[in-house]
This record gives sequence, structure tokens and C-alpha cells, in this order.
Amino acid sequence: MAPDDDDDADAPVDEVDLLLEPERLLAADATERPIPDRHDLVIPDDPTVLSYLLSGIVQVELPRRQALLEAETSVERLEGLVALLEREILLLRYRLRCFAPDPDMLRGVRRS
Repeated sequence: MAPDDDDDADAPVDEVDLLLEPERLLAADATERPIPDRHDLVIPDDPTVLSYLLSGIVQVELPRRQALLEAETSVERLEGLVALLEREILLLRYRLRCFAPDPDMLRGVRRS
């Protein structure tokens, strides 16, 4: 082990370093950089904060997302999000209709 390896173990963990040397993650002290737990997700209670959060993460074209973020009020922003979701549901129904079971097949075999 080289003498300066001990100095590296005490250095703060950097994302770029982790990409180059992933074993440093194992050597890092847990109190120094806690690994986030997926169960710690908290949905904001404030509708304005929630509207900005959803507008920022929605997977749409950048101009459409920017328009949502620039909406004058939270109500306009949330209404825009609802319109996007309703559009997506309609498109999914249209695309998935080919995979829907035939209602006649669900009734079972008819006996005379």
C-alpha cells in the first residue's frame, strides 16, 4: 500500500471519483455520505411545491415543460398537468386496445 493511499481514504467522496474508483464507496465512512434510502420519498403537502415538482419531472418536450413551469398560478400549472395526464391516458388506451381481450372470448363456451 502506498503512503498516500491513507490520505485518499480520509478525503470526501466525489461522484467523479466514484465513477473512476468505485471501491472508494465501500471505504467511505457511512456518516460522511449516507446512501439514500428509496423509502424516504416524501410527497409535498403544499400544492404549489407539488405542482413545480411534477412540472419539473414530467417526461414531455422541453417547451411544454417550460410552459408548465412558467404558468402564472399553481391552479394553471396543475390544470396543465391534468390535461397532459388525460391525453396520455387516451393515447395509452388507443395503443393498448389491440391487446385487450375479446369480450366474446371472456364469456366462455356457449352450450346449447
